[in-house]
Amino acid sequence: MHTNRLRPADIVKREGLPLTSVPRTIADVARAGVSEDHVARAIRDALQRGLTTKEALLAEAKRRGGRAGSLIRAYSNVSRAAS
Repeated sequence: MHTNRLRPADIVKREGLPLTSVPRTIADVARAGVSEDHVARAIRDALQRGLTTKEALLAEAKRRGGRAGSLIRAYSNVSRAAS
């Protein structure tokens, strides 16, 4: 359950269903304490699949700060070629 309010930019529609954006979802799971390895994989996979951009992730990292911001900054800079 989210304790932070969703901004309109945090909500996207996929097949007609409202969902949180990829950067918001990654920040939420990082903040919730999901393992660093899982967060890193989510970031890498999202970038490789074209589901988000490095810029969008870094903007979310700046907005959220804390553990979420730190992990997003660290792993959004990892090469797309790294697997």
